[in-house]
Amino acid sequence: MPPCPEAHYLRALGSRQVLVNNHYASKPMADRKKSGQEHLRLEGQVVGLWFQMQARLEAHFTELATQHGLSAVQAKVLLQLPADGAMTMRALAAQLQYDASN
Repeated sequence: MPPCPEAHYLRALGSRQVLVNNHYASKPMADRKKSGQEHLRLEGQVVGLWFQMQARLEAHFTELATQHGLSAVQAKVLLQLPADGAMTMRALAAQLQYDASN
């Protein structure tokens, strides 16, 4: 049986790389699986930290609004109003992605 056409590539790459489904990888499959699992674990941690940060920012914003006698929604609306002009309620609702009837 003749050697596979990729055999000369395997020799040229040396012991650090292997051919997997016609794709070259610098790590054996078991190591890649471990690094993939580690990547998913780290990604989960990052997402968790992102949600914690978002919750803290939201709580802080609500606290600041309350200190000024406003609800969080009222403060959000004030931040959207242009400083140099008027805005219709319909335009404001559209910008905030709220229903204009409320």
